[in-house]
Amino acid sequence: AALPAYFSLNVTAGSTEGDPGDWTVEVADDSGGASPTTCTGSTSVSITAGGGGGGDTTAPTISDIVVSDVTDSQVKITWTTDEAGSSVVDYGTTDEYGSTATGDASTTSHSVTIGSLSANTTYHYNVKTTDSASNTGESGDNTFSTAKAGTTGTTVTGTVTTTTSSVKATPTPVPDTTGPYVVIESKLDKPFTQAPAIIGTATDKSFVASIEYSVDDGHNWLPVDFIDKPNTARTDFSFTPQLLDGNYVLKVRAKDGKGNASTTDGGTLIVDRLPPRIGGVVFSLGPQELIPAANGTYIVPVGLDYKITLSAVGGPLSIDISVKGKGESEQVTSLKKNPDNGLWSAFLRFENPGDYTLFVDSVDGADNTIHKELVHVTVLPSGIVTDGVAPVGNGTIAVYYLDDATKRFVLWDGSGYGQLNPQPFTPEGGYRLYLPTGTYYVRIAAGGYKTLVSSIFTINQPAPIVSNFTLTRARALRLWRWLIPLPDFTQTTTAINLSSSQATSSTAIPAIVNQEFPYFSLVSDTASLTSNSLRGKPTLISILNTWLPQASAQLAVLSELATKTEINVVAIMPQETVSSITIFKKRAGYGFPVVADPDGAIIEAMGIHTLPAHVVVNRKGVVQSVQTGLFSKEDLLDMLVR
Repeated sequence: AALPAYFSLNVTAGSTEGDPGDWTVEVADDSGGASPTTCTGSTSVSITAGGGGGGDTTAPTISDIVVSDVTDSQVKITWTTDEAGSSVVDYGTTDEYGSTATGDASTTSHSVTIGSLSANTTYHYNVKTTDSASNTGESGDNTFSTAKAGTTGTTVTGTVTTTTSSVKATPTPVPDTTGPYVVIESKLDKPFTQAPAIIGTATDKSFVASIEYSVDDGHNWLPVDFIDKPNTARTDFSFTPQLLDGNYVLKVRAKDGKGNASTTDGGTLIVDRLPPRIGGVVFSLGPQELIPAANGTYIVPVGLDYKITLSAVGGPLSIDISVKGKGESEQVTSLKKNPDNGLWSAFLRFENPGDYTLFVDSVDGADNTIHKELVHVTVLPSGIVTDGVAPVGNGTIAVYYLDDATKRFVLWDGSGYGQLNPQPFTPEGGYRLYLPTGTYYVRIAAGGYKTLVSSIFTINQPAPIVSNFTLTRARALRLWRWLIPLPDFTQTTTAINLSSSQATSSTAIPAIVNQEFPYFSLVSDTASLTSNSLRGKPTLISILNTWLPQASAQLAVLSELATKTEINVVAIMPQETVSSITIFKKRAGYGFPVVADPDGAIIEAMGIHTLPAHVVVNRKGVVQSVQTGLFSKEDLLDMLVR
């Protein structure tokens, strides 16, 4: 008889899931296994769920977490799962927990009461359920707060309904999902005359990988200047932001080695070196910039919408413009700041002709305020169309301009400039136009009148057109009570009186005239330019900004004028940084001094805000004249030799 054979088997079931059951071992003496024999003895092994191959590998799903029965010393936490399991709550005053409470051992409706808690305290907790196959589901970190000491009765904090993602097994250790703890230690409770050094600490249970700061409420971030102990669990840090006057929302953000980040709450950092200062002022109508008269007054027609734009330093939080005119009620308009270029702007409309003075009011973060006169505006009345006796209220005026490409006159598109063209008369026969540089004629037409066409005229800089026109009645046949117009294709011509578009202003001569030009020492490239170094020659000091639309054109004229060795030519850019002006000058290749006045001290001392402003200074440094506007080389030379 054959002797029995004893051997052992190692079986790998693979990753296919199946129900638990008994396994049977068979043997055969042929390679194909055609006639197997079932082995006897202890050969059946029961494979249970979770035992490796075909068992339960899914953790319970937790949902409907409710925190209730809250007192000053205990709470009850309930939840449900999709399969039976244990009831465990880890809890503590931080997300490290440290304490555990348990409930029923095997249920789908779980309830755990936690006692011996501190009153009026926030606790972190994590709900866990483990099934019979040792798979554990977790809720993740949540919080609850106990009632104040002495509170009686039951307080329900509310219901939190959560469906969690199941995990196969409880990770050991618990994953780190918390960012570093960051503290800004510098006190920010008062204004600083310059940006201070900010210091603080960051700690993390793994290590602090990086620290950044933001001064615009988290929109942009920069790395801190110094980290004492990089890649350690605790480190000090410091940085000094480069800031001008203003209010800045300061935040610090730290990340650990696992990518977890945390950010401090925003604190307000106030830098107050200067009170609010207003810089250059520009008026515009659509895309065209209005050119002021030589004395700095803006001359505009009534009834159009003008945009006022200005620069400011000193950290203003608000800027208001008040408009005052003789016999007129005061109008106040608040300007808005453009976050991209830092300029302030608003729209103004003058409904009545007259002379107006604009005043500016501003306050900064340290409650410094200013109230000062800004510019003067002369508002011209509408041009009037009459028949020689009474206004004509039922016609239109159309503007035609000479197209440089076709050399033909075409209808001017006034919509981009906030004006209708053709423009209907008002009931009083009025119209108002403000035209850009170019060559034009106008055509006035009304029912029952001969068409009136102006002579061709050219304007060298944007200007208002408010000439008065008189229409001649067309031929007509009177039949008793009726007047029947006869066909009349003739037209009359008239000249445009551009002088009617100008106005004399009551603005006084600037107080700086016949006084020494204010002393300055400004950086020009790598050297300093002082007002004293300009003495000995007549000097033209032009004050303008790079953001002015006509800046390039005026600087080109100044560059050409600066080739004359018998005079000095200097361009000063108020309220712009030295670095930006240095780059601007190199890019354009200007060969004469173009310097920055970051604080706007010069125009503040001179009381001039309408730009460009041109100041003629004699050999002794005394101001001879001040004129504003865009000027040619010949005009500027004429100023110097007067």
